[in-house]
Amino acid sequence: LSPAATRPTWHNRLENCAYLALALPLVMYLQSLFNPLFEQAMHVADSRWIGHLHAFSQTLPGTILVTIAYALIWDTWHYWIHRWQHASPFLWETHKFHHGDPMMNATTQGRRHLLDYLLSLICHAPMLLVLGSLNPTAFVGVLMFRFWGFVNHANLRVSFGPLAGVISGPQWHRIHHSAL
Repeated sequence: LSPAATRPTWHNRLENCAYLALALPLVMYLQSLFNPLFEQAMHVADSRWIGHLHAFSQTLPGTILVTIAYALIWDTWHYWIHRWQHASPFLWETHKFHHGDPMMNATTQGRRHLLDYLLSLICHAPMLLVLGSLNPTAFVGVLMFRFWGFVNHANLRVSFGPLAGVISGPQWHRIHHSAL
């Protein structure tokens, strides 16, 4: 596939960045409201079976294995949440703003409805119960997926060859965002 038919303009990019700059303080405020719940969930998870992984994750091989497991579990969970956003009429109403960018580019990553951010916080809470707060593994995982969202939305021609069916890249993601 060639890059998007409509080339993103600086105005389009600036609009997305301005929206994100205005939305982020509200998102951070919403997240602060959920922090007590998240901290309790992490405390419960860390005091149970996930706590035993903490000692294992302190070794280099353990860190590598736990990071890979974290990434696979997180990615699978996020995939199904995203499928749900497209299948549920209510969730689609919050998600379609993201898909409404006619000139998809890396800044489209931050173009999300405020309610979509809130629902994302709620939907990802179970991950805390499954994965706990294995830092820095969790931190690195979240950063990796946040960064990859910008790569996925970039208006670039990038091929992952035989891994294209497993690793989502900009060309596949343009198909996902297609109006067709």
